[in-house]
Amino acid sequence: MPFEITIKNKSMIKRERENLHPSMIKFLRDRPWLWIILAFVVLIIAWTFLLKIAGERQPASVELYQHPDSESATPVTRDP
Repeated sequence: MPFEITIKNKSMIKRERENLHPSMIKFLRDRPWLWIILAFVVLIIAWTFLLKIAGERQPASVELYQHPDSESATPVTRDP
């Protein structure tokens, strides 16, 4: 008995889905490459927002101060 109810529900869902936009569903079924284009567009939009947010919230730039007496300030020379 529960099996029959499940089959009826699936067929009703399928009919409702086909009644909503039959031309749109057929259009997308006939052109599956549009899903790939849509995925790339979504990916590009996501990267754009990510880079925009990263640019706005970048860490503050800090200048490095090197003491003039430090050893790393003088070049190291080797005697042959």
